[in-house]
This record gives sequence, structure tokens and C-alpha cells, in this order.
Amino acid sequence: MKTTSLLVLAFATTTSAFGSFGKPKATTPKLPMPTFDDATQRYVKSPNDDGVMPYDAIGSALRHGPVPFITRLTNADEYEQGVLKYMGTAKVSRAEAVGNMDAKLNNPLDW
Repeated sequence: MKTTSLLVLAFATTTSAFGSFGKPKATTPKLPMPTFDDATQRYVKSPNDDGVMPYDAIGSALRHGPVPFITRLTNADEYEQGVLKYMGTAKVSRAEAVGNMDAKLNNPLDW
């Protein structure tokens, strides 16, 4: 009898520790994902995406060095297309995509 009640108690505490009974799952906010336009062969930002970068080109230079800084100044459209492509393929926010693009531009072999 003691073994059975101990087994039931162990099972009850294990399942409640994982939260499997009646707890609603947290919903994640929907990210504004870009789409790919086949006609122009370019990524188009979502209407819900404000297009504001989390930091400017100087912030990019301070965080990741001169290469992303120069790329953002001289080739802004290609940089934006890279950010949108990363957002769409990795399903991440604009802030994460910008950080990863800068890191990749800074050191593509280790990224």
C-alpha cells in the first residue's frame, strides 16, 4: 500500500512540475515577415514592418567594425535585401536580422 501511494505521489508531482494540466500556452507575437516578389526577384517588407533599423550605421561600426559600416553607407539597398532575406528565412525580428547581417559582414568565415 505504501509503495502504491508513493508511486502515485511521485507521478502527480512529476506531471505537475512540467505544467501539463490546464495551463494555457504563452502566445508569441507574430513577426512582420517579408515576402519574396518573383517578378522583381526582390524581398518586400511587410506592411506591418516599420522598416526602422535598431541602430544606425555608426552603431554598426561600434558593434561590428568598419566593413558593415561601409556596406550600410555605400550599398544600403543590398544590405536591406540581405536583412529582409534573413528575416524571412530564419523567421526572426528585424533587430536580430540586422545584428546577424553585421556579424556576417564583419567575419563571414566564422559566422
